[in-house]
Amino acid sequence: MAVTGVVFSVGLWAEDLYFQKRCTDCGKFELERYTETVKKMTCDPWEAGLKIDHAVCQACGFHKKVERFIPPAHSFKETRERLKEPTKEVDGIVRITNTCRICGAVEVCERPLPKHTRKQAGI
Repeated sequence: MAVTGVVFSVGLWAEDLYFQKRCTDCGKFELERYTETVKKMTCDPWEAGLKIDHAVCQACGFHKKVERFIPPAHSFKETRERLKEPTKEVDGIVRITNTCRICGAVEVCERPLPKHTRKQAGI
């Protein structure tokens, strides 16, 4: 069973390599791919980015371009801080701080932590 999975995986890898390197015009295995960043996405000011994927055949000169728009979005890093530990009687509180890695924007919220429940025997 495991051998079948390995053979199948190697087959998929070889097929992927075959179609990525083979030119659709001339059929030769000299297709090179690269990505060009035309405009970086920014979140302050809120602007979309643009990338262009290129496929160029070194044998026949075939060139295909595909444009991809990158929507503006924050890239948040989350940190959590317990302000109050939960007990059997009361809920706790956690402060969640999201900081954007790009522009430094900060979002803060507080959420309850459920109180501890006693485990019952046999459950």
